[in-house]
Amino acid sequence: MKRKSILLAIAGMLFCVISHAQIKKGSMLIGGSAGYSAYKADKLPDAGWNRETKFRSFSFSPSFGIAIKDNLIVGADILLEGSKEKYADIPNSPAPFNKKEDYKNYSRGGGLFVRKYWGVANKLYVFGQGRLGVAVTREDFKPYESSINSYLKGLNVAASVSPGLSFAVSRKVHLESTFFNLLTVEYSKKKYKGGDLEIGNKMTGEFSDFKISSSFDNATAFTIGVRILLSK
Repeated sequence: MKRKSILLAIAGMLFCVISHAQIKKGSMLIGGSAGYSAYKADKLPDAGWNRETKFRSFSFSPSFGIAIKDNLIVGADILLEGSKEKYADIPNSPAPFNKKEDYKNYSRGGGLFVRKYWGVANKLYVFGQGRLGVAVTREDFKPYESSINSYLKGLNVAASVSPGLSFAVSRKVHLESTFFNLLTVEYSKKKYKGGDLEIGNKMTGEFSDFKISSSFDNATAFTIGVRILLSK
């Protein structure tokens, strides 16, 4: 399999000033994060025939917070993200892999978070973050079984807890890494409109989902970035 991949992630471009060894009460956090990734594959990983696949995704999340106590931040963020996946027609491949498919996903929303820092060594902190977020989602797709464009519109509510590390590069700059979610509780409700898989007729429907999950086994679920605090 010939595979080309490009991954660019800029996570946590935030501004701060650190006073002494603590994040003092009244300090403000202003900033955000941005990310982009893309890959191109000439063959499906688990198949023995050629089929070009292209994938792109982006995310942008500005945030603001304030220290209500030493080393305790509360704040809010906004989330904008999306992705696009495209499978190209490959002649002489077995069905259904000789068809063209397009998938687009968009999400916009926001959330509230609480972050607690603990100093464990000189210039080194650990932190825990809890977040409650709401997002409006939309998925557009045209599967190979139907000639009708379909979509899913939904509302997603999620609460999560995640740990991280913070290193004080200087008095004003901290380098941070946020790891996988220890726990996520999520509820979603979606509305479907599209085509029947067999006869191409239009159809609609609604469904909801509730789940509790953890990401201990996801080694890629972390971000690295810079945080800056504006001290009072």
